[in-house]
Amino acid sequence: EIESICKYLMEEKKLHTFVKLNPTLLGYKLVRKILDELGFNYINIKESTFTNDLQWDDAIGMLRRLSKISVDCGGNFGVKLSNTLGTVNTLGVLPGEEMYLSGRILFPLTITLASRLSREFKGTLPISYSGGASQLNILRIFETGIKPITMATELLKPGGYLRMAEIARKLEPLVEKRRQSEVIDVEKLDRLAEEALRENYYRKDWRGTKKVFIDRELPLTDCYVAPCVISCPIRQDIPEYIRLVGDGQYDRGLELIYM
Repeated sequence: EIESICKYLMEEKKLHTFVKLNPTLLGYKLVRKILDELGFNYINIKESTFTNDLQWDDAIGMLRRLSKISVDCGGNFGVKLSNTLGTVNTLGVLPGEEMYLSGRILFPLTITLASRLSREFKGTLPISYSGGASQLNILRIFETGIKPITMATELLKPGGYLRMAEIARKLEPLVEKRRQSEVIDVEKLDRLAEEALRENYYRKDWRGTKKVFIDRELPLTDCYVAPCVISCPIRQDIPEYIRLVGDGQYDRGLELIYM
């Protein structure tokens, strides 16, 4: 079904097409190993989720055929990595048997999948990235030749859209200096994938157990709240203090917190 849909889009509709793949392509044993080694051993995944999904050999054959079709049609074809990972819904917060893994832990899984696919295609398969990208790793992802890169979880963390400014500062010099290669640097990508399995940031215990949620309801609109203000016993305006100090207005900053 995936192949026939992509073929239709390229041949009949003349559309550039990227197909989104799942982390299950890595296989149950490897995914389980990565989760366990990084401290996410409590996450429950079913082996049937992997056996019922697209298999590696089938995926490689499909991608080769679709890549050839894209050349014949004069279009572009690639993959989007990756979708979320289906896990057993043990929390009961949402209905249904499954819940979906995203965010930080998805990076070691997705970047490993990207590395393996790039090695298989010698860097010629275009990859769009979306698995656990953050301001801490986006520059290194981009330097491998992977593009475009999208994110969602990063914007839901404290700081929200302001994180985009830091990301832009990191990427703009790279974009301005040179036109990025059309081929993925397989060696760079392999190194990034290997380091992700050892990096403290991707370990469960890196963040600790504290939560940033606030103990109150938020209205549907105008719901922007700084958790640090809510947590402070005297409700000091910490974001404004940081802004003033950042602008060099130290007197006003002191005046604000001593009021």
